[in-house]
Amino acid sequence: KQVVREIAALRPAYVSVTYGAAGNTPHFTRELSQTVQAENVPALAHLTCINDTVSRIGEVLDELAQAGVTNVLALRGDIPPGASFPTGDHFEHAAELIAYVKARGGFCIGAACYPEGHPEAANRAADLAYLKQKVDAGVDFLTTQLFFDNATLYHFMLRALKAGIDVPIGAGVMPVINA
Repeated sequence: KQVVREIAALRPAYVSVTYGAAGNTPHFTRELSQTVQAENVPALAHLTCINDTVSRIGEVLDELAQAGVTNVLALRGDIPPGASFPTGDHFEHAAELIAYVKARGGFCIGAACYPEGHPEAANRAADLAYLKQKVDAGVDFLTTQLFFDNATLYHFMLRALKAGIDVPIGAGVMPVINA
């Protein structure tokens, strides 16, 4: 809690709270988001398809709303090596999760985008088409993966606009990790 207080004293616009590597810490994410929110700093709680079932995601959203956390970053999440996904009662893609959160209402929804293309995408055009599906599902803003050349972002933003993607796009800091 002390670290959160120190960060909150800097008055950031928000604090992004990740699920951790391979979605290993979902309960800690919810607790930390609540702690951040209690310090009067908006928390952006990550929510992934790989970690919780559809029914559990509903419970997580209820818990976040009860704590006053209204911002989520809806992600598929990194599939751990050797894991079988999806199984049972899971969303397969981020667009499905986004549509679910949007239908419940009460949340500002962010999603990831990839200026250099998602490592699993067949090509950049396919990646952009999928990004459009996420936006059409109800995304309010996008945040990018790490890039090193600003021209990469500018070209991506132009391609996104041409594809009808008109939500705000912010530069992120997380690298794409290929396991």
